[in-house]
Amino acid sequence: MTTGKTNRGSASGFAAVWEFVDQQLDAGQVVYTLKIRLTAATGGAIPWNAARQTAEKTKIQTIWNDGFNNKKFHRTGCARGRACDCKFDCCKAGFHFDLNFVTSGEHFIAKIILSFGRCGTSLSGSDWNDPTANPTTQYAHEVGHMLGNFDEYSGGANDPSGVQPAVAPTDTLMKTGGSKILLNRHFRWVLAYLNANSDGDTYEIIPP
Repeated sequence: MTTGKTNRGSASGFAAVWEFVDQQLDAGQVVYTLKIRLTAATGGAIPWNAARQTAEKTKIQTIWNDGFNNKKFHRTGCARGRACDCKFDCCKAGFHFDLNFVTSGEHFIAKIILSFGRCGTSLSGSDWNDPTANPTTQYAHEVGHMLGNFDEYSGGANDPSGVQPAVAPTDTLMKTGGSKILLNRHFRWVLAYLNANSDGDTYEIIPP
């Protein structure tokens, strides 16, 4: 397992978006592990008990893992093409995301603020308001920033490279509150990690 810590760019008026996560190649899949340390806004005990932490962990992991369920990494040099029916770990690979709330050794700190508000994330820390307007998806959206993704709505921390549109034409997790949709572009840094460790035998995400 290696740790990836990469500045993915800075939107005008916003702090840089960092991908900061542990990365590992397992048999047939790329595994990303994110460690978040929760803190209280005013010091003292963490506002979320163990049950709440487990519930939020499950919710976030499910969104990111389900977002890749109908996708796969496929070796571009495969003679069978994109319709290939080979098994995984031959010319195809999957993705698995694991989130852990930790007491030390974190990638990011998330401060739980017990008041309604808008969450935000930078390398220096993440503010997670509770309650939030979109309790099903908001924290998964913030985790998306921790995985190097930008906002896809007007006025947000938009991608200076343009790969992620400033105003996405369809709903996605990074655009619309309540949406759980994730597209290939949201896993592009996972693909980049896989290709950096594939000895030149490059992969793409399919379906395209």
